[in-house]
Amino acid sequence: MKLPGPHKCLRPLGAAYALLMRGRRALYATGSLAVHSPACPCVSVGNIAMGGSGKTPLVSLLLDWAGERGVKAVVLSRGYKGRCGASPLAVHYNTPPEVCGDEALMLARVHPQTAVLVHPRRTKAARLAEAFLRPDLFILEDGMQHLALRRGADIALLRPQDLDADWNRVLPSGPWREGKSALKAATVFALKLDAGDEILSARALERLACLDRPVYPFRLRVKALRPLGAGSPVSGFCSADLRGKPYLLASGVGNPAGVESTAIRFMGLKPERHFIFADHHFFTETDAREIAAAASLSLPLLCTAKDAVKLEAFAGVFAGRAVLVMDSAPVFEPPLFSDLPFMDWWERTYARLASEL
Repeated sequence: MKLPGPHKCLRPLGAAYALLMRGRRALYATGSLAVHSPACPCVSVGNIAMGGSGKTPLVSLLLDWAGERGVKAVVLSRGYKGRCGASPLAVHYNTPPEVCGDEALMLARVHPQTAVLVHPRRTKAARLAEAFLRPDLFILEDGMQHLALRRGADIALLRPQDLDADWNRVLPSGPWREGKSALKAATVFALKLDAGDEILSARALERLACLDRPVYPFRLRVKALRPLGAGSPVSGFCSADLRGKPYLLASGVGNPAGVESTAIRFMGLKPERHFIFADHHFFTETDAREIAAAASLSLPLLCTAKDAVKLEAFAGVFAGRAVLVMDSAPVFEPPLFSDLPFMDWWERTYARLASEL
């Protein structure tokens, strides 16, 4: 007799959890649970599933746009795996990652002119920002399920597997945080593509069409490499000189295969070895020494910007080895179910939200 797979046995629990989350959304929608309406436009960047889907690079792209246009943006983050305390924390360059979380620290370092506030109750951080910072824009990082703060637009990130094998597989039977009905709350979808995602399956395309929203496929591209500890590319350092040459890779992210495909596209070949750690892993000196011991002195070690903020504490362990940070950004492909490129959509959306206040 063939036994059902583990995820099939867990489906009843997943269905129960999906129902619970659906009820939670209904309570917020009807006003049974309090919702704070901020005094400036607010956009959520989040996802339906656990794991890496490109949220932080997309937030960084919106912050680049805000900086170029003089829009005073404030990022509201829960600071996942951090321990910020009872009051909202303003993240600075030297804030320990174990206090604020790796993603919040990365955003604060890349965008030093932007206030990045961390607190599990992001309405509390929003009220503080409104009182003292007078922002023009709130960006709710990883905010799809954070319903206590009203937003004018929801950018929901998807991966091709979310539209295929993982479709509507809710925790604990799969990686989804909510059931498929939650996707109706999205304003647009950003679809992260990796190597091998050149053609979407017919099922995936059908499900996207049924969602009846613009879909913006994108890939993460490495803009440049920079030495560990440097905030920007160092003068005289040329990333192009390393392309096509052997290298090592280390990552502690939700989608290590995606990181590897991004590195391969930039470097032109697979890494000699990929040191894989759990998502949001806080590296220890033992981890650093193990990587350093396995890493040849002649091969550079590449890592993500998210991992770099935690590996910097062990720069001395890597003395004599080239540790390089991949600064990546989303590059959008032609949209689906829309004629409007993503940044044009965002420009119009922000203008509309600002005019409605």
